[in-house]
Amino acid sequence: MCEETTTAVTLGLGVCLAVFTPRRKTGLLIVAASIFYFLLCVQVLIPYFSATGRYDRLDLFGDLGKTSLDLALAAFSKSEVFFSRLLRFQGFYFIATLIIPMAVLPLRGWRITLAMVPTLALIVLLQNSDWLSIKFWHQATILPVFFVACIVGATKIPLANSQPSRTMRFLCGNSNASRVDVCRGLAAAMLVCACFGHYFFGFSPVSRSYSAYANDPFLQAPDARLPVIRNLRSEIPLGRTILATELVAAHFSDYRRLYTGRRVRPADFVVIDRGDRWDTSGLPGRWTDFESDPDYRLYGEYETIIVFERRPETPPASAD
Repeated sequence: MCEETTTAVTLGLGVCLAVFTPRRKTGLLIVAASIFYFLLCVQVLIPYFSATGRYDRLDLFGDLGKTSLDLALAAFSKSEVFFSRLLRFQGFYFIATLIIPMAVLPLRGWRITLAMVPTLALIVLLQNSDWLSIKFWHQATILPVFFVACIVGATKIPLANSQPSRTMRFLCGNSNASRVDVCRGLAAAMLVCACFGHYFFGFSPVSRSYSAYANDPFLQAPDARLPVIRNLRSEIPLGRTILATELVAAHFSDYRRLYTGRRVRPADFVVIDRGDRWDTSGLPGRWTDFESDPDYRLYGEYETIIVFERRPETPPASAD
């Protein structure tokens, strides 16, 4: 696996080394290596092994750009969309759910926290705001660095022969608080915030984060498309090629060849779910193209799903 997304972390760490430490050459070398490896992954390695021949994850950013260069220049070429996404409420809420359980101590270790700016920017720029949630994996590379920043922030207190700052003594509730009192207070704050973060953001009787699923009649109702998919799988031999919309395609991954709207190819069967909102390739709305295509005939229509079969008299679809 290429793990190209981790280069945003190493890029940020390299910048912090170059700006905030004497190890500037090392930091700049890490920055250059991060950029080089990222471009190698998204321009060469991933497209070579990808079925679509391109880096599909860029589609998650929507109209900000279809290439890495477009995305890098989006702040200037599409500034309105760029900054509107950066300033979305969901983005601030996502960041809050990461630092509040750590008693916002990463803000005290802000030099290390700044290393996560490239990674956080890539997350909050995603087109679908549903991704801005801790229920996904995007924060996996952020949390270790935030934890280090948290430790640095907790230990960032005056030397033993000096008094804590007035702010720290105020937060301790004691104007005469000693250095030991401050350390104990920060440790207690971390423990309390971690516990409250678990109960308010995680699966617990307090947060009831599972209630949205449990009380939603739409999510609880069985998917009406599943019987249709089962019938199609029983009728279409595994040796055929399939072109399908995103959500439907997941059920045909074991067929001879499977194509989606990102890589449209002539196929033996075309299965289009016209109600697929996850498919942003435009294929859900292109069913009329196959309806008028002389090489295809209507195989069946089942509510939102429409299926076309390649006519026997036409040349067979090649599996490239």
